[in-house]
Amino acid sequence: MITYIRHSERLDRTDKKKWKRSKRYKENKYDTPITKNGEKIAKKAIKKLFESGYNKVDYLYCSPLTRCIQTCLIIKKEIKKKLKKDIKIRIEYGLVEVNYSPPLVYKNGKFVPCKKTKKYMDEKLSIKNIIKKYGEHLDLNYNSMTKYKDVDFDKEEKIFLNRCIKTYNGIKKQVKKKDNVIVVAHGVVIFAIYSYFNKKINWDLYDDISGEYCSILIKDNKNNKVKSINKFD
Repeated sequence: MITYIRHSERLDRTDKKKWKRSKRYKENKYDTPITKNGEKIAKKAIKKLFESGYNKVDYLYCSPLTRCIQTCLIIKKEIKKKLKKDIKIRIEYGLVEVNYSPPLVYKNGKFVPCKKTKKYMDEKLSIKNIIKKYGEHLDLNYNSMTKYKDVDFDKEEKIFLNRCIKTYNGIKKQVKKKDNVIVVAHGVVIFAIYSYFNKKINWDLYDDISGEYCSILIKDNKNNKVKSINKFD
């Protein structure tokens, strides 16, 4: 099974003033950490996953953004407690947040795509610096399918969606069918994968699938079933 989990509660959406006062905000305003409450939500989410009958984990994949890594570290710790297994995290740059900026803009008598994309990545999110900070928790032998230098590429929605599909299928090829894989990413990434499973996209369903912090999407490859969990109380 390949299971996607959204990152937990983010500081910039909870206490914007505190976030703006932080040193990290001045470096990269998009790389928000999670909150203390977010830590609790992540613990509840992995507990709920275990209660659903999920009792085996073989791999952890994670977006390089801080909110995902912090969520993944909590999940990793809970897995170690529950399953007595210390799984190293594979940092995958193909899992980063959507990076295009709609809507279209009017220019020279016609509407054209807006070229001002969000700059999610900075040097602190390079694999070299992520290893410096989290090295003991990482799979240092893993080479990301998408490279750090190639992340700034989502000029259109379709490019983002197809990048998510490519990353999912890449992970699928790297593991065995019997393996259980947890992927910590972003809500919009999870919704892209849900849409891929269903062969259609309806953004009106976004909140139901991945609108909650730590929303879980499970794909059972054995029976081709998709399951969503997003209530943890």
